[in-house]
Amino acid sequence: MKLKISHWTKTPMVMAILPVLLVACGGAGSSSSTSTTSPKASGITLSGVVASGYPVINGGGYVLDASTGNTIPFTTNSSGNYSVSATGQGPFLLHVIGVNSGGSPVNMYSLATTGNANSTTNITPLTDIVLGYSSGVSTQSLESACTGNISACPALLNTIYGKLSAANTTFVAAVPAGLSFPSGYNVFTTPFTANHTGVDLVMDQIIVTPAGSGASSYIVSSISAPTTPVMTVPTTGTAGTQSTTSITTGTISTAQAAQAANLSSVLTTTTEIPKVFATLQSALNQATYPLLVTTLTPLIDVSFLDDGQSGATFLTQSGLGNEFPLGETVTGGAIAPYSSAPFTGVTPAPNATFDAGNCVTSVWVHIANHGVNLGSGMQGGIIKLIDTGYNPTTCLGGSWTIAGNQRNYKSTVLAESWSGAASRSGLHLHVPNTSTAASSRQPNPYTKAVIGGAGLVAYGDWQINGNNATPIPVTLTPADPNLNSDSYIQDPYYSSSTPNSYYAADGSTGIEGNSLLVSCTWVASHTSGWGAATPTTPCFNANAVAGSDYTVSFYNGATLVETHMERLQVTPPASVPASWFATITGVSPAGSTSPISVTVNWTKPTGSYSNAVLLNMNDSANGQTVNNTYYGPNINDVTATVTMGHYYGTPGTNTSYAFVQTVYNNMSLIAVAAF
Repeated sequence: MKLKISHWTKTPMVMAILPVLLVACGGAGSSSSTSTTSPKASGITLSGVVASGYPVINGGGYVLDASTGNTIPFTTNSSGNYSVSATGQGPFLLHVIGVNSGGSPVNMYSLATTGNANSTTNITPLTDIVLGYSSGVSTQSLESACTGNISACPALLNTIYGKLSAANTTFVAAVPAGLSFPSGYNVFTTPFTANHTGVDLVMDQIIVTPAGSGASSYIVSSISAPTTPVMTVPTTGTAGTQSTTSITTGTISTAQAAQAANLSSVLTTTTEIPKVFATLQSALNQATYPLLVTTLTPLIDVSFLDDGQSGATFLTQSGLGNEFPLGETVTGGAIAPYSSAPFTGVTPAPNATFDAGNCVTSVWVHIANHGVNLGSGMQGGIIKLIDTGYNPTTCLGGSWTIAGNQRNYKSTVLAESWSGAASRSGLHLHVPNTSTAASSRQPNPYTKAVIGGAGLVAYGDWQINGNNATPIPVTLTPADPNLNSDSYIQDPYYSSSTPNSYYAADGSTGIEGNSLLVSCTWVASHTSGWGAATPTTPCFNANAVAGSDYTVSFYNGATLVETHMERLQVTPPASVPASWFATITGVSPAGSTSPISVTVNWTKPTGSYSNAVLLNMNDSANGQTVNNTYYGPNINDVTATVTMGHYYGTPGTNTSYAFVQTVYNNMSLIAVAAF
């Protein structure tokens, strides 16, 4: 699977990033964490389970040490367990983002002190809720409060830690009947195994929506009724101040309990939905593409539609190697929060349908390719599975088929961060040119897409109102249909004073359909020079909380043709560990006055995959001539040779940059190095 959001186009806007990058000689290895004088090392080990029903296998996380401001990365093992050595005095805020083994994105926090040394500290949706309840804010906002004032962070976290035990007792007591915990259960310290039984089964049967982005509470819902809260856990909006409002407990009806039990059964029984993904993986493990198609064909439902492709087209393209590379790793089966299909009205359809006996007839589940869930369909996102022929008494034993995401148009809302001196972050908004008139996928082309949701604001409003800035719609035009969809993305410098300067074929205006919407805080530090922001410039309020939903509406002229919803599961952390980025180890040759081939070498973290390489060659002695060239590597590549179409640089006078885009922990990460 290729991410297909890669970053580059030949446009003068790239020149705007050069003043930022002139100090980037340290390259991709520069740490983005804040440091203070470190106290005497504590040398403790923190460990536990990282799971959300499904374990987070070989996933990345980090510990924010409040005593130093340093981030200490760690990786979970094949069972979802982690162990990390912390050398400061703490307290320690633990954060895991990525994708679990059920293909579902995760974004979870926990908290520990030196008193937790060599004992259990779990990281789950339950620890996230109780920590948020104790903190008075979402856990993501808690991290921002710490990194924004690291000297005050130890006292803040110690105060919150002192409330955890009582908050845990209150939370566990408030859990409604049907979602039970063992006596004395502590979400942080009680050991468990991520095997879909006991406490882990409870996490299988709930959906958690974090506080923030317009919501003042954590919402816990049953998987069988995702829009009906069974728990409402309040916050105050002030870090360190726990709400005095009681946790509200709802009820789970008899039918909902039966539906939740049947959903859990088909999601975890090896002969049911896990068998679908085992067969899909078997197809990808075949030696040839014709064999892949032979194995894949029985899985494809007659109603299959995925980003505009029918089942027949999808199989044809799979046979040509245009959908999955042989050997691709696919995981999935965790339940989605709602239907991914187009909808009218306010909200999408439910995530499952049932017959009169509460047996599951269809369900929307997550799928991740190479550990990435992009929120779309078969290339990583949410898909529909249909069950037929099951036993109406046991609700098992049927035949499951894949119906795709049921969409005509593709979109992605993805977190992105840049490394080192070029550091910036925001939302990558993606409406690709595979959904235009030039593509055979679509019955009707679209001329623009309008994205709305938390954190999409006007810069001027954000300057005045901060987190209370009013969300605005952001209009995107599809990428140039003459460009290769695998290799094109609009320049990531987004704070232009003329944000509506791109035009679709019909004359519609809007931001180019593959753009990084940079954070408002980054825009605030780049308010002069070419492309400086104006009050109407759209930017991303980085305090928008992961778990927020975004509507994406596609138009053909003035006619609305499709609306669907994307859930942002991961937002860029306040401090991305430097070890998560690729490290550019060499670029040669450094310059030439004639067309040349340039080789870029890099290393990357285990579990990440390579997606794109850009060379930005700028000759200060030749009128700031810029030449951008894209190369789309295979996912495991660590070297690329790029043939430059023309290059007017002069050795010794040019300032040039190499960019390597990798995907890791469900984020797009851009490493930058000068050469």
